[in-house]
Order: sequence, then structure tokens, then C-alpha cells
Amino acid sequence: MCPDKVSKNDRKGRMDLRNVFTLTIDPLDARDFDDALSLRELENGELEIGVHIADVSHYVRPGTQLDKEAKKRGNSTYLVGEVVPMLPHRLSSGICSLVEAEERLVKSVLFRFSKEGKPLGSKLAESVIKSDKRLTYEQAILFMQETNLEKIRTAKPPPSRYSGNPGKPLSELSKEQLTELKSVIETLWRVAAQIRRSRMKGGSLDFASSEVKILVNDKGEPEEIIQSESDESHQLIEEFMLLANETVAKELRKKHLPGIFRVHPDPDPENLEELRSFVSIFGI
Repeated sequence: MCPDKVSKNDRKGRMDLRNVFTLTIDPLDARDFDDALSLRELENGELEIGVHIADVSHYVRPGTQLDKEAKKRGNSTYLVGEVVPMLPHRLSSGICSLVEAEERLVKSVLFRFSKEGKPLGSKLAESVIKSDKRLTYEQAILFMQETNLEKIRTAKPPPSRYSGNPGKPLSELSKEQLTELKSVIETLWRVAAQIRRSRMKGGSLDFASSEVKILVNDKGEPEEIIQSESDESHQLIEEFMLLANETVAKELRKKHLPGIFRVHPDPDPENLEELRSFVSIFGI
């Protein structure tokens, strides 16, 4: 039987991060939230930034029927206005979704940074968190760009039917809560921007691209088409997720543990030939 709540027994042996400020930033139409960021200032003035991923493995055990069915599906399939989940809704949108104001079990990578944003170290942990706020990318960019808290508070909220568990509207948050949210997001972006600059300086490629979303009404009929740009709110999440992935991969390699890695197929030969012709114009 799949539980609705995290029990005292579930929390046993885990790092308790329920009182650390945590938030999720996801697309407007996300039905479930599988990653979150947390921030706390340590006594010595250093910053601890946590990257948390929903601990699905706590509920889906190897070799069970649930595990076998998930392997067959391979992934959740997103359609226009609908999703066919890899795992039952009770798991994917319930206990394994890092919804606002609910305790959730996670796998965490906790990074330490200096006040200036210089990386100082990291550790892996199994934790329990409680998200303080669920934001869309559109809301997050407001906190990053807008100085007037009243404009943020009165910004039109995303239609709730497109999103699972949208959480408390910004209009219902106090001035203190909005101020804290803005401060956390700005600090996270300050560190993420520094990580991004270092990554690009090291030869990383920028794959920024726009994405088109079709929003539908209750009958499944298209009512709005929006274009989502890869702005700072997307980059904020991307930088910390990349850093967490690299950190875990290095740890697996260091300890000679098996790991699962995504392997992209070879590019289409015709596309490659087209690219060769194009870059040859520049003498490459």
C-alpha cells in the first residue's frame, strides 16, 4: 500500500532538512516535481546549497511488479495537456512529488560555498525535506528581475488546471515571506551564475533554446500557445542539476560503483554532412 505521508519510521537515519528553506522551480504545466533546491547560511558565513531529488527507490523496490512495469515504460510520456506516467499517479504526483508544505524523502547533494560563491566541498546524503514554495519559471524570473514586491505579489498566477499542486498563491504571502523568497533566489542565482561562467570558460557548450508549449482547456482543446525561453530561471536550475550529476558521477567512479548513464545515439549522417559543409565555409 502506497502511503500518503512520510512516517516517523521513514525519517529514521535520514538527515532532517525540514526546517531549511527549500523551493522547487518547474514548468508551468508540470504535474509533479522531482527536484528541489535548499539554502542555508552556516555559522561561519559559508553557504550550504542542497540539490534534492525525490527518493523514488524508497517506494519502488527492485524486482517488484511496480519495478518491472516501470522498466517496460522506461519514462513518463508527456502529451499535449496530459501525461502518461511511468509510475502510478499515487506515487508520481503523490508521495514522490516534492509538493509545497509536505514532507518528502530525497537523495541530496549538499554543496558548501564561500560567501563569494567559491565551491568548498560537497557531501551526499539521504534526507527529508519540506518545500516552502513551488514556483514556475515565470514566477522565479519575476523574483530575479523585479524590485517591487507588490508587482510580484499581484502578477497573474498560472492557471491551476495546468499544474499539479500549485501551492499557495503569491498574493497570499506576507511581505516577509516574499522578501525571504527573493533573497534566497537572488543568492542561488549569484552562485549559479558563477558556476556557469566557470563552466563556459572551461569549454562547455551552451545549448540554450526556446520551447513551445500548447495549453489546452478542460475539453483538451488548444487555447493558448506560449514560447518558453531558456532565461536565468532555467539556467539557475540547470547549473545546480549539472553540478549534482557531475558530483554523483565522480563519487561512483571513485568508489568503483556501477552507475546508469544516458548515452545519446550517433547523429544522423545527413545532418553531419550538412554541418561539415556549413563549417567548411569558415575553414573548419
